[in-house]
Amino acid sequence: MLELKQLQNLKLVIFCILGLINTNAFAQISPSGLVENKGQILNQFGGSNNGVKFLHVNGPLHLQLNENGFSYEIFETLSRDESKRITKYKIQRIDIEFVDNSQVNWIPKNEKLEHYNYYGSKKIENVRAYNEVKAENVWPGVGVRFKIDSLNNIKYEIIASDPQYLKNVAFRVNGVDKIEVKPNEIKYFLGENVLVDQFPAVFSTCENKLDPTFNIKLTENNLIRFESKSKRRCEYVIDPIPNLKWATYFGSTGSEHGYGVAADSKGDPFFCGSTTSSSNIATSGVGVYQVNYSGSDDAYLVKFLKDVDGSSQKSVRVWCTYFGDKGTDVAYDLAIDSGNYIYLVGESYYQSTSSILYKNNLQSAHGGKIDGFIAKFDKDGKLKWSNFFGGAEDDIAKSVFIGAKDTTIVVVGQTASSFSQGSKSGFSIAQSNSGGGTDGFVLVLDSTGSRKFSTYYGGSGTDILNDVTISKDTIFVVDNKFH
Repeated sequence: MLELKQLQNLKLVIFCILGLINTNAFAQISPSGLVENKGQILNQFGGSNNGVKFLHVNGPLHLQLNENGFSYEIFETLSRDESKRITKYKIQRIDIEFVDNSQVNWIPKNEKLEHYNYYGSKKIENVRAYNEVKAENVWPGVGVRFKIDSLNNIKYEIIASDPQYLKNVAFRVNGVDKIEVKPNEIKYFLGENVLVDQFPAVFSTCENKLDPTFNIKLTENNLIRFESKSKRRCEYVIDPIPNLKWATYFGSTGSEHGYGVAADSKGDPFFCGSTTSSSNIATSGVGVYQVNYSGSDDAYLVKFLKDVDGSSQKSVRVWCTYFGDKGTDVAYDLAIDSGNYIYLVGESYYQSTSSILYKNNLQSAHGGKIDGFIAKFDKDGKLKWSNFFGGAEDDIAKSVFIGAKDTTIVVVGQTASSFSQGSKSGFSIAQSNSGGGTDGFVLVLDSTGSRKFSTYYGGSGTDILNDVTISKDTIFVVDNKFH
């Protein structure tokens, strides 16, 4: 449902309530439109919530217009006692406060034909609903308008009589870890959730076109403000269109860590990391490489769909595979080529051998304490090949990048081992010998896992290559130096 997408995008979880709600207090049918509050709206303690002026309900999604702004709520049913007509809900809520305004005067328009009756501890009848509710001069020269479409979806607009009045607008957002602002986008970070509000429709009515000078500002105390340098003196409309960015937990009874993310040609995301959970991680029956947990930490690779399921509005996990053996195995990064083959890199302790080494063209055995690994999977989670890379000491593959035409796979990381570097004809080695301590390394493979060349990179101290990219025929790396 479109409404759920809009709300989930704006959802900033400030608190979570587990409460008992008497369903007798609800209307006999689900109301449509923005419904006035005549005392039928209750708080979590069962008393009248007189602070709410209008309520919009679309399935589990509620929007409240109150005295100093508006609120979104998501009602998730946890249990229901049919005999007592008691439902237990989990409620998630965000309050958006209009700053620098003492009280909002909401004015309804376009009354709907149907009225509603509520029968609970008291009888409330003839409750009216509206297609539009607005508030004028919420800030000097600026009003806010909420509107319902034919499908009972809701949207709102910020309307300034002149662009110069936008400087008066201020929203306060509480309960977030971080807010990130871009010219036409606001990102809210709360724990592992990233929530996005987009502002693609910002225009003056006299020109009826987008305003390129529109800007969103984040100021002190999580205040969000707007500004425009437009010189046109006519009505100005900000029409926010929230865009759903779903979030989900991934894990089970153990400890899970996520390190790398990439998307395939369809935009479907893949994640990798490590897990100590022996169940509810890998998906069986879909042909992935490894469905059983091996012990200690296992690496994992998981695929989700980019869009939520249309009926449940939940994220969809397509498949997940373990990748590991008896030792500790951790996946740090992944990259996906144009054929949707996934290249996974990380570290593997010496106890891990058989599950890691498969159809290798690089190294016949584990080299020592910790080796880096490089593995190639197809789009369905089946392993094509995997290699170790390292010597007798600690070696870790940290990042991977795929070059043009998928013919060059570049892996970088760190090594404390002394072992020979190699190259095919036509490739030169930048640094054949270790500089001492821990060095960075650059390893270049072809799509079959065969080495084109590898080289050390570092001096007498500690050098760690954490990231890599390619531009034409040049490899760029990021080096952390400790000397």
